[in-house]
Amino acid sequence: MNASNTNITTASIMSTDGPVSFNQFEIRSPFEILLETAPHVITIDRVVTPIWNIIGFIGNTISAKIWLSRKVCKSNSSAVYFGSLAIVETLYLILHVIYELHVAWGYNTYHRQVSCEIFNFLLLTPQYMRQLSTLYKHPFNKGILR
Repeated sequence: MNASNTNITTASIMSTDGPVSFNQFEIRSPFEILLETAPHVITIDRVVTPIWNIIGFIGNTISAKIWLSRKVCKSNSSAVYFGSLAIVETLYLILHVIYELHVAWGYNTYHRQVSCEIFNFLLLTPQYMRQLSTLYKHPFNKGILR
């Protein structure tokens, strides 16, 4: 099979048993596929995400400090909730930076035998912590448990 008979998704290689057909995307990482098929997406991700992460780190730190101060906690019943929400969001941003190093920059940050499963669990945990804290704070308010 010559080069003119191949298409984008399949290719063939010569082996001792003859030509062997394979999917060319099976041997590439998602980062390599995106870099080849949509390089502008990688560039946008590399520029926009760090800006939002920096804004998030600064804003969540300031929010946690304000909401968890003694004066605000005593005068506002929701202060502890908003302060813990800022801390959970900061934890999520830290984990998201590790995820972005893998997706947008191509570093193997968590691809070991067990670390991939643990990392994905930790990445999803803050998102559920937000929802559970809302449910715990106001279980029958505004139709949450109808």
